Amino acid sequence: MFAVRFRLEWHQDKFARILEQELLKDLDEAGALVAARARALVSSPSSPSPPGAPPARVSGALQASIGHAVEQGEEGPRAVVFAATPYARRLELGFFGTDTLGRRYTQAPRPFLRRALQETELAPAFA
Repeated sequence: MFAVRFRLEWHQDKFARILEQELLKDLDEAGALVAARARALVSSPSSPSPPGAPPARVSGALQASIGHAVEQGEEGPRAVVFAATPYARRLELGFFGTDTLGRRYTQAPRPFLRRALQETELAPAFA
């Protein structure tokens, strides 16, 4: 009969670094997936889009401004999907009232970022 000996060592720091790297990679992939879906939703050239539907593509500026990033939040790293045009928020949430230039708007929401999240497989993880 023979004996087998082994030594098991726990390297918590190394494990934590590997885990954080994997988390950041997964967050980046999730952000890219939602951003790609948002760009696809804005690709329709039918103008104007009906209220409640994603905004129609006119110049392509909104579609080109959609991106994602991984940043450090108060509770840890998070993926952020954004649209960088000045009018993206107005399209996403709608706008009723007068803007800073005195123009009056009665514009129903045309959600594309929220809808992109809902239509990806990630939605249950963020519910």
